Amino acid sequence: MGVMTLLTAGYVYYIEKLRKKRLCFLLMTALLLLLYLAGFAVWSVYLYGKLWQMDSFLRFCPFGAAFFVLQGIRFVWEIFSGRIAAVPDPFQTAEYLLFYPRLVMGPVQSYEEHAAMCSRAELCSAHVGSGLGKFILGLSKKVLLADTIGLAFSALYRPEYGDISVVMTWVMLLAFVLQLYFTAAGYADMAKGISLCYGFQLPDSYGYPAVSGSLADFGEQWNQSVVKWCRGCFSPMLHVQKWQYVLGMVASWMLLGCWYRPGLQMLFWGIWMGLWIGLDQYLKNKLTRKIPGVIEGLVFILVTFTGWAVFSAPTLADGIHRLGLLFGGGGRFSQDRDLYFIQSGGMILLIALYSATGHFASLLEKSQQIPILSKIRGILTLPVQAGLLVLCLALIVTQQDTSVLL
Repeated sequence: MGVMTLLTAGYVYYIEKLRKKRLCFLLMTALLLLLYLAGFAVWSVYLYGKLWQMDSFLRFCPFGAAFFVLQGIRFVWEIFSGRIAAVPDPFQTAEYLLFYPRLVMGPVQSYEEHAAMCSRAELCSAHVGSGLGKFILGLSKKVLLADTIGLAFSALYRPEYGDISVVMTWVMLLAFVLQLYFTAAGYADMAKGISLCYGFQLPDSYGYPAVSGSLADFGEQWNQSVVKWCRGCFSPMLHVQKWQYVLGMVASWMLLGCWYRPGLQMLFWGIWMGLWIGLDQYLKNKLTRKIPGVIEGLVFILVTFTGWAVFSAPTLADGIHRLGLLFGGGGRFSQDRDLYFIQSGGMILLIALYSATGHFASLLEKSQQIPILSKIRGILTLPVQAGLLVLCLALIVTQQDTSVLL
C-alpha cells in the first residue's frame, strides 16, 4: 500500500508534464493500473491461502488491500480522464488513499466524495459520543452476533464434517449468511464510528439486505459502496428499460464475486446473483401489475440460498455438492444430531435473524418522536452501551478459538 501510494502521488505530481506527452501519459497510466491489479492478485493468493489454512471466517471477507485497490484504480482513471476538476497534490493523494478509518473495511469512496466529507468535518464532543456508540454497536455485531453464530455452527461449514440433512443445510446457510453479514456490517460500523470520533462522516456500507425479501433490495443494500463501484464500470449498459441491463448486472456482480475471493465458485455466484437481480428489476419495470409479495419472497429465498450454497464452499465442486444437499441430494431430511445444533445455536440465530430485518432499528428511530420514550432512551443509552462493551471484551478475552474471533 505504501509503495503504490508513493507511485500514485508521483503520478499526480507530474500529471501536467505527462499530459503533454500523450503516449507516455497513456503508458504510465496503464502501468499504474496493472501494478494495482498485480499487487492485489499476489496479496489475494497469499492471504486467502493463509486464511484457509487457519480455517478463519475472514476468508469470506475482503479487507485492506481489496478496498485500497478499488479506490486506487478509480482515482487513477478519474485523473487520467479529467473527471477530477482540481488535481490534488501528493499529500492530498496519500491522505485519500490511506485514510485510516476506511482503510481496513471500506466503504469505497471517490476522491470527490472524500474531499466533500473532509470539507464538512467537524470535531465536537457530540460526534465523539455518537462515534463511540457506533463503534460499540459494530463491535457487538461482530463479537456478540457473528462470532457467537460461528462458535455454534462453524463445524457445519467444514467439508470433513460429512453430509448433513436438508434441514441442517438450510440452517447452516442461514447461519453462514448472518455471520457473514454481521461480520462485514460490524466492521463497517466500527469504521464509521472511528471516523465520526474525528468529525468525519463516512457513508453507510450495508443496509438490511440479508432478509430483505426482495432481490432488488438485496442488490441495492448489499455492500453498497462496492456494488456501486462495480456498477459504475458498466454504467452504459445499466438502463433498466433495456434488456442489456441484465447483462450489465451480470458483469457487475461477476466483478463483485471475484473481488470477494478468487475462484470459480465466486464467479458462479456473481453470475447467478447478477442474472436474477437484473431480471427482477428489468421485469418489474416492464410489468404493469405488481408481483405478489409471497412469490417475490419465495424467489428471493430460493435464489439467495442457492447462491450462498456455492459462495460458502471452498471449491466449485464442493459448492455443487452443497447445493445438492440443499434440495435433498443427501437423501436425509433430518438427523438426530441436528437437535444439538438447534439447541446450542437456535436462540442466537433467531436474535440475529430479527436484528438483520432492521425492525428493531426502525423502532428505535420511531421512539425518538415520542417525548417520554426519547427521554427513557437517553437515560438507558450509556448503561446499555457500557454493558455491551463489557460483554464483548469478556467474550474476546475468554475465547480460545482465535480463528473465529479474527
